Parts: sequence; C-alpha cells; structure tokens
Amino acid sequence: MKHAPFIFGLILSALSGLARAEESALSLDDAVRIALTRQPRIEAQEARARAEREEAIAERQLPDPRLMAGIKDFPVEGAAAGTFTGDDFTMIEVGLSQEFPRAEKRRLRGERRLHQAEAAEVMAELLRREIRRDAGLAWLEVFLPQQSQALVESLRREADLLAQTAEIGFRSGRLPQSEVLSAQVAAALLDDRAAALRQQVNEARGALSRWVGESASAPLAGTLPDFPQPPPLPELLQQLEKHPHLLALAREEDVARADIALAEQDYLPDWSVDAYYGNRPAFADFVGLRVNVDLPFFTANRQDRRLQARREQATRAAADRDDALRMQVAEARADYAAREELSARLRRYDERILPAARDAVAAAQAAYGAGASRLDAVLRQRQALLDAELQRLAIAVDAARAQRRLSYLFE
Repeated sequence: MKHAPFIFGLILSALSGLARAEESALSLDDAVRIALTRQPRIEAQEARARAEREEAIAERQLPDPRLMAGIKDFPVEGAAAGTFTGDDFTMIEVGLSQEFPRAEKRRLRGERRLHQAEAAEVMAELLRREIRRDAGLAWLEVFLPQQSQALVESLRREADLLAQTAEIGFRSGRLPQSEVLSAQVAAALLDDRAAALRQQVNEARGALSRWVGESASAPLAGTLPDFPQPPPLPELLQQLEKHPHLLALAREEDVARADIALAEQDYLPDWSVDAYYGNRPAFADFVGLRVNVDLPFFTANRQDRRLQARREQATRAAADRDDALRMQVAEARADYAAREELSARLRRYDERILPAARDAVAAAQAAYGAGASRLDAVLRQRQALLDAELQRLAIAVDAARAQRRLSYLFE
C-alpha cells in the first residue's frame, strides 16, 4: 500500500482536470450569451430606431426659410441698356420665402416616423430572439455528432478489446478465425463511423462560429440544458399577439394608416409667403409681399391615385400580419406536438429500450464467457445497444430543437 498516496493523488488530479474541462466547456447558454454580445446587427437596429425618433422631431417643424436675391428688369436694349440707373424698373431684389405646410400634415409626418422608430425597436428584440434561437440550434448541430462520436469511440475501445481477446483465442485454438475477422471488421467500421462524425463536428463548428467566433473551437458541454416545461398550448397561442414579429408588422400597419391620413391631407392646400426688398439706385425703393396657395383642383390622377395606393398598402400590411400570425400558430402547434411526442419517446427509451438493450449485452457476454455463444452475438448486441443510444441521443436533440423554436415564439 506504499503507493496508495501516489495513486490517490493521480485520481484527484484527474478528477480536478475533468472538473476544469467541464467548467471551460461551451454550454448552450454560453453560446447564446456570446452570440448576443458579439452581434453588430442589434446595434445597427437600435441605431436605426434612435435615428427615426430624431427624424420624427424634425418632421414636425416648419421648413427652413429660403433667401432670394437677384436683379429684376435689367435693360439690355435702348439708351439705358447695361445700366442700373437708366430705367426706373431696374432693381436689386433681396427677400425671404417661407413655406407653411399644414400643421396636421407635419404632425402626421412626425407620427409616421415614430411608428417607424417603434417598428425598429421591436425588430431589435426580434433579432435578439432570432439570435438566441439560431445560436442555440447551431450549438445543437455540434452537440449531436460530438456526443455520437463519444458513444462510437467508447464502443470502439470495447471492440479493440474484443478483437484482442479473439486473437488470443484464435492463437490458442479456442476460437475460429472467422470470429477474429468479425471483431476486426466491427472495429474498422466503428473507426469509419467515428471519422464521419468528426467531419460532421468540424462542419457544424464552422456554422457555429458565425455566432460565437473563436469560441466555436472550444469543447462543448456533455449534457443538454434543462429546458423549462412550457405552459399549455392554448395559453401559448394567446401570447403570440405579443411576438416581436407580429408587433413589428402591427407598426407597419400604423405607418400605412399614417400614409393614408397624409394622402388625405394632400387634398387641402398648403401655402407660402414671399417677402422682398428692391433697391433702385436712381429711384425709390420697393418692398413686396406675396402669398402662394396650392390649388389641388385636378385630383383624379394625382391625389385620388395616391390615396388609393396608400389604402392598398394598408391592406397589404394587414394581410402580411394575418399571414405571419397563421404561420406562427402553425409552427407553435407543430413544435409543441413534436416536443410532447419526443418527450414520450425519450421516456420509452429510458424506461424500456435501453435497459433491455443493456440486459441483452450482459446476457450475450455471459453466454460468450461460458462458451455457450459466439463472439458475433456479443458484437451484434453491442451494436444494437449503440444504435439505441445514438437514437436516444438524436431524439433528445430533436426535442431540444423543438424547445428552442418554442422559446423563439414564447420567450
């Protein structure tokens, strides 16, 4: 027992190394958190919302006045040609022009911009949900082949031991060569299966790097997170009206209604005022005031057409929202049903299929050890257990995918 302290220290070192590896592993929640902190799309959308709010203030203001300057009635013929003092109509004119769009029109323009700002703010929240969903799904695309590879390599190590045992049995004359070859073929097939899974892992990590950058090369956590139990489906469907996608489309409807109101304002005239001062070097100076009023008399091919176009746009916005609601209701029903069915299948694997498969392996190994069975039977039962474990893993990942999609709808 003099080596016991040394062995105990090795065990503690190994356990602490495993603990550190588990702490540094990239979990699904870690991937989502990194994706949200490293995505400029949200910053761009929030900047757009702030810009729209600034524009809303500007839209409510009167236009800037315009400076006018020029020469009026300058003679080019006769005795006074080319002079400022030879003709009493010639003057140097300076003035200001100010347009006065209707106050209601300015208010509606500002309101329209506010609706666009609200839509941009809701779209920022929608982007957060999409990133949480897509980063989580990308993590799962790495998790499935990674854990599958671990299961295959575990069986691969057992297959090596069985192949070595068969080789010893063959050399001692207890086993036929066919069993040795069967064990070697089984090990080689597992090698190829593990290589294919490694390729899938590498490809999936490339897709995950879209969301987490260099962190995609880190080892993933070995377990799926515990997802909360969703509320009943009718309650979830009632919450869909608050989904950011539908709220954004509702804001587009608000913008369309503001456009209709603005088109109706085009039937009412705007007006402007021009004030000027005219200097005549050899004669008396002048001042003037001019009022300009729009005359929307011919509305058939301008105002009428524009108003009808805005009404059609409002109809389109409402139809888009109705279609999006239908689509999300269908997605919610499908994912909710899939989650329920997948959960039931997982229970079946945990309670019946996997225990029976493990018992079958144990029975085959016992029979082989007693000389009552061939090695092929052990290999078949171990392969059947691996297939069951891989299928159970795939079902668990499918259930996690359905949960991520539900979270996108009901977070």
